[in-house]
Amino acid sequence: MKPIKLVYVADWNPLTGGAFTVLDNLINTILKYKYPIEIHVVSFGNKNETKHQKGYTIHLVKNCIFPTSQYWYSPKLLEKKIVEINPDLIHLHFTYPPYSFICRLPIPTVVTTHGLVSLRIKGAHSKRSQLSPFFILGPYFEKKALKKVGKVIAVSTYMKNEVEKLIGPNQKTVYIPNGINYEEYTNPDVINDITHPSIFCAGRFIKMKGIDVLIKALPIIKLSIPDIHLYIAGDGDQYKYLQSLTFKLDLQKNITFLNFIAKSKMIQMFASTDLVVVPSRYESFGMVALEALSSGSPVVASSVGGIPEMLDNGRYGMLVKPNDPKELAQQIIYIFNNSNIRKKMSYAGKQRSQDYLWDDIAKRTIEVYLSLL
Repeated sequence: MKPIKLVYVADWNPLTGGAFTVLDNLINTILKYKYPIEIHVVSFGNKNETKHQKGYTIHLVKNCIFPTSQYWYSPKLLEKKIVEINPDLIHLHFTYPPYSFICRLPIPTVVTTHGLVSLRIKGAHSKRSQLSPFFILGPYFEKKALKKVGKVIAVSTYMKNEVEKLIGPNQKTVYIPNGINYEEYTNPDVINDITHPSIFCAGRFIKMKGIDVLIKALPIIKLSIPDIHLYIAGDGDQYKYLQSLTFKLDLQKNITFLNFIAKSKMIQMFASTDLVVVPSRYESFGMVALEALSSGSPVVASSVGGIPEMLDNGRYGMLVKPNDPKELAQQIIYIFNNSNIRKKMSYAGKQRSQDYLWDDIAKRTIEVYLSLL
């Protein structure tokens, strides 16, 4: 049987967050089970180069520095490279420009919606970003792309509903969640110099992730738990703002910024701290919450996007209103004051993560591929 030649188009960069982790795990699972698929990844990089990895090839295309290039110049660069590869199938991750333009190629295409620029979640983005061409023009091209592709993979039922609101009820949108390699989260090394009681939070330093909400909740938490310590992992545009907020609230002794950390260190932090908080203003899925569940960490998360269905509306973790430091603080204090609740959440979370194993999710994704060939 001739292998399927497949091109993934995505931001191939660990700093882009959960979408990179998802694609990396999907590729590794396909390789693990030796599915007859020849894998190529096309992405932007600092220069034009081809990297041969074990089992797949990465093609990096140097992008233009001008923001408006994503509507003309950048798509042509991606299209040229894809045509050179001559794939049987394209799998896009994200639907915003320039990726949305790839759908005009006469090649069967699947798109995974890790988020929709069309949603413009209130309060989740800065005013400046909402005035950019990305937010003004992006929704138009995103909608066209979703209508044109052969299949749409929605990472949560919430996202599936949003896609159908945008393009109408259809048979091509399927729900396949992101996954987890559960074995990676069992028996990790514990970091001994963690200060307790402790909270861990990880994510890009952008408004959407709501890390400022957690920092604003900390003074309230300190009234009940004076020695609480918050560890924050990540990087991004809000780094200076989050640092200044920490100083403004006199929390220097209670907060440690870890910057960007490798996945292995992330897993150690999940296992070493007492509680994981996901204070996002918006999440299409909530990868950090799933990773925390797999580690057996109690989770407090915003009731936004795909998170409530993952936590089963509070059964596997505590849900709070987004952008509400007071409610967030109250729930965190409640969990720290109830050790039995923490133990129950830890056990339940591990059980819940079994519903998101990559072996099953990769199989379902390949079934989508075959339906278009």
